[in-house]
Formats: sequence, C-alpha cells, structure tokens
Amino acid sequence: MIDIPIQRVGYGFPDDLMPMPDYWQLSTERGINHPSTVLDQADDFDKEYLVIRMSASIKRQVADALPKLKTVRFLEIDAYVIPQEVIDRLQDMPQLERLALAPTRTKDLDFLEQLPNLNYLSLESIPNVADLGPVIGRKNLLSLVLGTSAADLEAIQKGSLPNLRCLVLSGTGESKPARFPSLEPLRNLQNLEYLCLLNCRAEDKSLRFALSLPKLKKLHLYSARPWNKDDIATLMQAGVSVTR
Repeated sequence: MIDIPIQRVGYGFPDDLMPMPDYWQLSTERGINHPSTVLDQADDFDKEYLVIRMSASIKRQVADALPKLKTVRFLEIDAYVIPQEVIDRLQDMPQLERLALAPTRTKDLDFLEQLPNLNYLSLESIPNVADLGPVIGRKNLLSLVLGTSAADLEAIQKGSLPNLRCLVLSGTGESKPARFPSLEPLRNLQNLEYLCLLNCRAEDKSLRFALSLPKLKKLHLYSARPWNKDDIATLMQAGVSVTR
C-alpha cells in the first residue's frame, strides 16, 4: 500500500481550536489506495487516521472491516449516502476520538452512545435526525458539526455540552437550509469560542443569544438570510470577530 498523507482542512476552524492531523485516504478514485487493498487486511491496519471515500459496491466490505480497525482513532467516511449497515458497525469502534460522516439518512444517532471518547464529531448531512439526545451531555466533545434541517435545538438548552468550543450549524444542501424558530438554546454553550452558521436560518433573525457566550471569539455567518444588524454591531463592539 502506498502512504498518501493529506492535510485535512475544513470550515475554517482555527488551528488552535481544531488541529486536524494528516490522514490516510482510501478511495476508488484512480491513483488513490483502493479500499479493498486495506479492508481485506483490516486486522493488520496500524494507522490512527483514516478516510474512506466509499461507493455502494463496497458497503459490506466496509461494514465488516470497521470493528477490526483497532488502531483508528480518527475516522472519516464519505459516500453518496453512507449505508445504514455501515453506520450500525460504528458502535464497535469505542476507541474513536474523531468521527466525520457525510452524508447519511440514518433516523437516529444511538450508535454514538457506544463512542464515549469522541472529542470531534462531524455529521455534515443528517436530514432525518431530529433527536440530538445522544450528542448531549458529552464532556469530552470539543467540536461539533451538524448538517441538519430537522434537529431540535431545545436538547442543547435542556442538556449540556460543557466543554464544546467549536460549533458549525448548517443545512443539508443549498436547497435545504437549517431552519430554527430561534437560536436561543445555544446560549447554554458557555465555553463556545467559535460559531459558524452555514446556510442556517432563524425565524426571529436574532443573534442576541451570542451576547451570553462569554468566551465567543469568532462568529461566521454564511447565509443569504439577513440577521439582525443591531445584534451584529453589538457583538462586534463586544470584541467578537464577525465575518459574512
């Protein structure tokens, strides 16, 4: 197998908040390590960081291999749609510290309950998930990416993510923005330093919740939807870096 180190970059997370290591990529694309080369010998795989660009033709192979990848601590799986049988096997990887999935049609996140060590979680497209319960209450979680059009943010207000420092809220595509009545539940994230609202809309257009986040340093607004200009001005006067 040829080692292919690739520097992982995404969402503009500052390096001091979300350092991303080099990783090892498996892909069906020409010139890249084909998944079957490694997955057939999963018991011997000894890398810590792994990215799988998968097609439907190897879903069974990926599902069977995941529990055998004992050394992998950072896993990213990318596909047109990640099959449920692959999602179900993630619960057999309790050693995972960083997990990125894009996209999946799973209806629940129950598999996360078996992954107690996660400090970075990226779910870039979970259009069918409303219950964020399995995400809430994680003391280890530092960074969270949620691509959703249905999630109930009230779980954040009722629960706790005591050490979360980075949060990206986004829709599941340009035509499916994340829509919320309000972003007020986010005021419970008292250690949040970096917030990105990507194709994300709040009916009340308010950003006042951010004034209750004492450690907030940066707010990125990537959306055609207008936000309250007075709130933006107040945040900037308070020393928050706001970019649009």
